[in-house]
Amino acid sequence: MKFHYIYIILALFAVGCSSTSGKLEEAQFALDEGNFSEAIDKAGEVIDSDSSQVEAYRILGNAHFGLSGL
Repeated sequence: MKFHYIYIILALFAVGCSSTSGKLEEAQFALDEGNFSEAIDKAGEVIDSDSSQVEAYRILGNAHFGLSGL
């Protein structure tokens, strides 16, 4: 019975990781398209769910820079 719990936990972890990766891709796509507000929102969602995602912080910084118009 213990093994069933381990498989459930691993499955949930895998789903969480894939959604983070998908959000990062969406954030990067929005940034590439010049949709800085959307990129900020998507990167923020990733950071809220996993604050160790360095790539999300990079996207967030670049999107804020893009909004500044510099």
